[in-house]
Amino acid sequence: MPELPAICRTCGTVFGSGLDANNVKNLTITNYRAGPCPKCGGVGEIPDGVYEVIGQAINVLTSSSYSSAQLERIADVLRESRQSRTEPSARCRRARTRGA
Repeated sequence: MPELPAICRTCGTVFGSGLDANNVKNLTITNYRAGPCPKCGGVGEIPDGVYEVIGQAINVLTSSSYSSAQLERIADVLRESRQSRTEPSARCRRARTRGA
């Protein structure tokens, strides 16, 4: 079951939010806080928006005020997770240990 990623408001690290979803359409996320950030201890959040989670795929149907660069970083983590067949939260942990 995919774990929706969060973005740290302090350092920008992408990490697992703790919110798992599976086979959900039109999942509206607003003001969802996660943390602490494993890199700096700050608070993270799932970008506000409408999501669709089918199998291992997380699709962003509408998005918040996050920059395209921040959203692209989440997409990169999800793509890398899919290619390596690992959960996004595990991929984020490996990226942190490498200093990414």
